[in-house]
Amino acid sequence: MIYFRGTIFPDTAGNDITNYEYGMFISMETALLKGDLNINSAVRFDKNKNFEPRLSPQTSMNYNMNEDHFFRFSFQHGSRYPGVREQFVNNNLGSALLLGGLSENLAQYDFQENAITLDAVNGFNEAVSERLNESPSSPEAYNRFQAEIENLHILQDGIVQADQLLNINPEVVNTFEIGYKRLFTPELYLDLNYYVSFDKDFIGVTREL
Repeated sequence: MIYFRGTIFPDTAGNDITNYEYGMFISMETALLKGDLNINSAVRFDKNKNFEPRLSPQTSMNYNMNEDHFFRFSFQHGSRYPGVREQFVNNNLGSALLLGGLSENLAQYDFQENAITLDAVNGFNEAVSERLNESPSSPEAYNRFQAEIENLHILQDGIVQADQLLNINPEVVNTFEIGYKRLFTPELYLDLNYYVSFDKDFIGVTREL
């Protein structure tokens, strides 16, 4: 049997990759105000080998003001550890190098202050082309060198800084939800619901040259 180690992940000889993750949770439910207010709460504990432990609490409340009016509220704090591919992938595609976000993966390539984001390169090329096409027949028309110097700041702004691409972090989301239900008849009711989520450290793709 042939093992193609190092093709997708940096698991070359003597560099085996190991990873583990485990979690547990506890929940409770209680009723107050003679059963009109129900509270359900839970907290989850998670640990991944390459990241700090995380707690994910959540709570919800349902209040029956009377037989026709119902109110509800909930809060959830959730997180997601990067998957194995998002952590470890190290795949040379020829035209691009696909890398996971662990600092051990990134450090060997020394991207900080030595790479430029693809968005900056595309923006630079578009700005240069636009400048060259403004008045090609004018005596004051820019040549390419002048247009590139004028827009060099776009590339400079796109240089990967020392505090960027240090390490991938777990995704985090905080969600708040409120709702109201009004019964008019057993067959007719009004149900209103509003929720909002706040994301942090969303895992995506950064392209660099």
